[in-house]
Parts: sequence; structure tokens; C-alpha cells
Amino acid sequence: MSPPPALNKVIWILEVAANSKQKPPATETITYERENRGATKKPSRQVLPAHLPRIEHILDPDEDITGLIKIGKR
Repeated sequence: MSPPPALNKVIWILEVAANSKQKPPATETITYERENRGATKKPSRQVLPAHLPRIEHILDPDEDITGLIKIGKR
């Protein structure tokens, strides 16, 4: 006679738990030293020199723009 299915499940769970306790965890201890580079400077745009000329080009569309609003103007 074989044991009932519920008992088979309990036996199987106990076997799995017993086998999982036998395996040691796979861990490593790694130590190293790293040079502190400080804060890295992010690239940014430089201010244009004052001696360069400032030229403004305004491009208006050729189509009819009545009823439209320019961006930044109200």
C-alpha cells in the first residue's frame, strides 16, 4: 500500500528543504581601493566673447499668417 498523496507531498517538501540546507551560499568577499577623482565637471556652453557681433535673423513664412500668434509673443 502506498501513502496518501497529501503525505507524499509533505515528504517531498521535507526532502527539498533538507537538500537546500546542505548547499552553502555562493558568496565572495572582494576588497579594493579606488582613487577619489572628485566631482566631475559637466560640459557646458561658454559665454560668447563681447567683441563678436550679434546678428539677429528673423525668418517669416511666405504663407498667410493672419490669426496666428508668434511663439513667445502675445
